[in-house]
Amino acid sequence: MNPPLIIRSASAYSKSILCVTVMDRKTWRSSPFEPENDVVYYNRDQPNPWGEATRIETNIISMTRYRYPDRDRQIQVALAAEGHVGFFGREEGFYEKIPGAGLWADDAEGRGYMSAIRQIGARLYACGGGRQLYRREGSEHWERFDLGMPGGQPNADDIIFADVNGPHEESIYVVGQNGTAYWKGPEGFLDLALPTSLWLQQIHVENEKTIWICGRAGLLLRGNHIDGFRQVAAGDSREAFLSMAKYEGRLYLAAETGLHMLEGDRIVRARTTLTPDLRDAHWIDVTDGVLWSIGYEDIARFDGEQWERLDLPGNPPIR
Repeated sequence: MNPPLIIRSASAYSKSILCVTVMDRKTWRSSPFEPENDVVYYNRDQPNPWGEATRIETNIISMTRYRYPDRDRQIQVALAAEGHVGFFGREEGFYEKIPGAGLWADDAEGRGYMSAIRQIGARLYACGGGRQLYRREGSEHWERFDLGMPGGQPNADDIIFADVNGPHEESIYVVGQNGTAYWKGPEGFLDLALPTSLWLQQIHVENEKTIWICGRAGLLLRGNHIDGFRQVAAGDSREAFLSMAKYEGRLYLAAETGLHMLEGDRIVRARTTLTPDLRDAHWIDVTDGVLWSIGYEDIARFDGEQWERLDLPGNPPIR
């Protein structure tokens, strides 16, 4: 029997603190963008690690850490499917709306739901359906960042962007449906013309010359906008890789069946000391020397020596 709750999004704040949003599984199956999430924090340093759930009347689909460019302060930022952006911290607790973003919001241009939010350099970037791409210029000031993007293929304006990332603000990558990928530099957009038509899920920036892109059917690409991208470990796995991160020099990849890692030119299943082993993985986050693996149901953290499973309140423990 499936657990009653499913994890919708997640982000680690530190080596001890994790934030997840959860939905009722039945609701998620019938209407995955239903505006009803619970936000729950886990703090390993507290006697009772799981805090009380807070109901949010919106659908949070992506979260990220955000560090203020002008002060040493980090908070969590959440993106909702309709383009609302929440800022969460001891001094925060406010929302903004990306003008025109979303599908059914009052001001939506109808291009589609949003997908992901990230901090690149000093600013926040968000992407979504209909090739939506936005940049935050200041408080309550978001602007379209997709203007001037080439068409490239039939029905290009219907393409869903799944992720945006880059080593700095003059080198931005965005990827998504049908193998679509662009690079944005000071002089405009470049269609990367990747050697695939698969759905691309996430971008990991190792450095300016080494950019990783993962996707469906075991796809893993490495390269950059100058030298091009080449497939890594072709044929080693047919998993849909959903996210990835480097930890202790090794690239880890998340799939719905569990955690994988790159060994040389092969992708292999990452084995843990957990019993049973990781049931699923969706998000990988690395911060303060800790690897977090969060699936739709299963949550674990690895400090380099020991694996630890976290039991989500409301769901039966995984044993």
